[in-house]
Amino acid sequence: MYRLKGTEEKPMRYIERMRRQRPHVKTILVLIILAAMAGCTRQSREAAAPGKPEKALPAEGNRGGTLHLAGREDLRSLDPAVEYNVLSNVFMRVLYNGLVDYDDGTEIVPDIAEKWEVGPDGKSYRFTLKKGVKFLNGREVTAEDVRYTFERVLDPKTMSPGSRYYQCLEGAEDFVKGKAAHVSGIEVEGPYQLTFKLKAPVPYFLNLLAMNFGFVVPKEEVARYGKNFGRHPHGTGPFKLEEWVPGQRIVLARNPAYFRPEWPKADQIEYLPEVQASLAVMKLERGELDMFDGLPSADYVRLSRDPAWKGRLVSAAAASTIFLQLNCEMAPFTRLKVRQALAYAVDRDRIIQLLNGRGQAARGMLPPSVPGYNENLKGYPFDPGKAKSLLKEAGYPDGIDIEIWTLSDEATVKTYQAVQSDLTRAGIRAKIKPVTFNALLDATGRPGQVAIYGSGWTQDFPDPMNFLEVNFHSRQIAPVDSNNRSYYRSREVDALLDKAARMPSGPERWAVYRQVEEKIVADAPCVFLYHPITVTALNPRVKGYRYHPVWIARYDRIAVQ
Repeated sequence: MYRLKGTEEKPMRYIERMRRQRPHVKTILVLIILAAMAGCTRQSREAAAPGKPEKALPAEGNRGGTLHLAGREDLRSLDPAVEYNVLSNVFMRVLYNGLVDYDDGTEIVPDIAEKWEVGPDGKSYRFTLKKGVKFLNGREVTAEDVRYTFERVLDPKTMSPGSRYYQCLEGAEDFVKGKAAHVSGIEVEGPYQLTFKLKAPVPYFLNLLAMNFGFVVPKEEVARYGKNFGRHPHGTGPFKLEEWVPGQRIVLARNPAYFRPEWPKADQIEYLPEVQASLAVMKLERGELDMFDGLPSADYVRLSRDPAWKGRLVSAAAASTIFLQLNCEMAPFTRLKVRQALAYAVDRDRIIQLLNGRGQAARGMLPPSVPGYNENLKGYPFDPGKAKSLLKEAGYPDGIDIEIWTLSDEATVKTYQAVQSDLTRAGIRAKIKPVTFNALLDATGRPGQVAIYGSGWTQDFPDPMNFLEVNFHSRQIAPVDSNNRSYYRSREVDALLDKAARMPSGPERWAVYRQVEEKIVADAPCVFLYHPITVTALNPRVKGYRYHPVWIARYDRIAVQ
């Protein structure tokens, strides 16, 4: 997600842009049955009380004030069906609501929905909506609005990157092809009731509903603004858009009609785009910014040693992994021992030192916060001697020459120059090829174009499938915009992933994913480097900030005083 946007954390921004601006066709084909379905005839989940937040974070600080933010990127759109990157998602989270949401952790709780029931076969979800939830135009939200929202995402004319997430609905294919006026798997049963019917039991279906694509929008306002709806967001959230001057600032104001009157805490949010990290730090220290999570290395070290900033630098482990991606269909990485040699040749601890400790060495793909994380996974220790031996066994006694593609910003290049130095000790002569984001994205998505490049992945939702299935199943390989960019193929891994996709969440399923990860690590289609740690610097005025494992920040819960 947006994670550390400063110069020292550009790899995280790369993850987001690569994986979220262009979601791929097969990313979400494999779905997993929720544990709640297993062995139950019917389940329901109800809100604590209509109009009250479920498991809400404690309300800290007085109400009022403006939350001042800044970052290097500008917002492009606030249309939840169209835009999908972390910066936009964090803002859309306070402009809209969906049927369900996350609590202060990763548990799904009601949002616009008052309750839901899961059918005995795990293929139907019947929702009852809260009454009195209103759009900004004053009209009450109904079940028809929910159906319209998902059909809009599925409509090819919308060109939504989220359309594939809901192909699991009955009748979705006919609707997409224009053979049906509505998706038969979305049944409206009254103004406040509707049922989703699925082709098969779905994994994390509720998590898919919690994504921004499921944020409910009013048909009449979408029709009014057309393609410009993203510049005129119209939802039900705690804030509404007050002002937007592209390249200069965006201002959100409190929505007085929000159905949870205790939120938001601040009266306004002001975001300044295109602000370089050095300027942002100056503004933060002068009290002109309230939060910033892109501290350059030197500033991070300086502030962390300054007693005045004690307790004002909040660290949190991101659900992300940074790695070198190796193309298993291109020489010399067609040979297992060559791939393993690279894995042994990199000193991950030195990378963490370059990050000033803002990372954890990665032994595999799954970050520690993701279910199924294997703390006993061995990975590859730094051993240049072993790397040399493996290269010799692979037929390269004199080493190899490679070219590592990476983004061209200074911090990313600096990271991979450290990797380059490590590889030299193992007889691997590496050149760094800095390229633009679009060039990297386009080339690595096509087979046979790039042999090795700097990559990474951040969760869409907290499940091992979202890391392992998406990146390593052979059916994720495509001629253009391939999601499996290692072009890695393993019948054993495919079979295990397919098995896990049919299992309910829980220890037995996590055990299967551990087998998958162990096999992937052994086959070394990637050199796993580190899991980032975000650091957010706070103005003393800020009260109630907590890092959220999915939404990163929940601006409606933050007070400024």
